[in-house]
Parts: sequence; structure tokens; C-alpha cells
Amino acid sequence: MGNYFPEGYQTQNLSRGGLDFYPEVLLEAYNSGHQVAHHTSAHLRLSNTTSEALQKDTAMLKKTFNSLLGTSPTYFRAPYVGHQISQEHASVLAALGIQNIIGWSVSTEDWKEARAQLHV
Repeated sequence: MGNYFPEGYQTQNLSRGGLDFYPEVLLEAYNSGHQVAHHTSAHLRLSNTTSEALQKDTAMLKKTFNSLLGTSPTYFRAPYVGHQISQEHASVLAALGIQNIIGWSVSTEDWKEARAQLHV
């Protein structure tokens, strides 16, 4: 089983900045029993993000998840390694139904190379 933390703009069948992501891949992962969770819609750096901006971003991603999956995940992992979630941000996420915040401290650095075909 895998864990998927897609950004919102990647879960839509759109092309932004040359990045294409197909929602059927996310749906297939979810239907196969993999965990799908929040990662912000716009890959926000939370240390520079207001609670209002986080609320708007996460609500938009929640709407996208509901549209694609019929449900919205209750897990959240912040972008950027080593970033702590403030109590204020945790409260915003909790109000949106996010019950589990996952911390992380090691980056796979898989973003350094354009290897999307290897992962899809």
C-alpha cells in the first residue's frame, strides 16, 4: 500500500505550467486501497501562510477530493520537509475535518528529476 499526497492543482484534469495529472490515476489508487491525503492545493509553505489562506486552499482541495472520490481524506501532510504545523493551522485543518497531521523529516528528493513516467 502506498500513501498519496497530491496537490490540488494536480488532481484536476488541467494543464498548469506544463504539469498534467490525470484524476483517474488518483481514483484508481484510492479504489485500490491506497491512502490518499491532503497536501495543500498550491503546495503552500506554511511558515509563510496565513490561517485564512490555508483555510481557503484546503477547502478548495477538500471540494476536489469530494468531487473525485465522494469523500475527503482526514490526513494531512504539509509540503516542505521539517515544517511544523502551528496550533492555529492545526485548528483550521481540524475545522475542515482533518483529524491526522503527519510530520516528516526526510525528503526522497524525487522532485529533483523529471521522472513522472516512472511513477505513473
